[in-house]
Amino acid sequence: MPEGWSVRFCKGEIEATSVDLYVGVDSNSKEKWTTWNTSMDATVAVPSKYMHVKEIWVEGIAIPSDNNVCFCLKYNDVAKRHFEFDDHEDHKVDTGREEGECHC
Repeated sequence: MPEGWSVRFCKGEIEATSVDLYVGVDSNSKEKWTTWNTSMDATVAVPSKYMHVKEIWVEGIAIPSDNNVCFCLKYNDVAKRHFEFDDHEDHKVDTGREEGECHC
């Protein structure tokens, strides 16, 4: 179980060959975090400097676009936000957010 913020990909629901992930405390501070693909582990921890921030901003971009992506943003292994898109999606999420629904 990862401590702090992490993303868990719903591998069975992903059509995209890869997903670019960006992270920051808001959209103005975003930086590219990683490019994930289906051969990688389903759970990916955020960079250490964002691991325990109270609010985090995450964006996912499907590669290629028009292909489904599904993942959950978690804090201390508790789902906080579900992402499901076929182009891109971004959200700012707080550690205090009530548990979100996660499909994987």
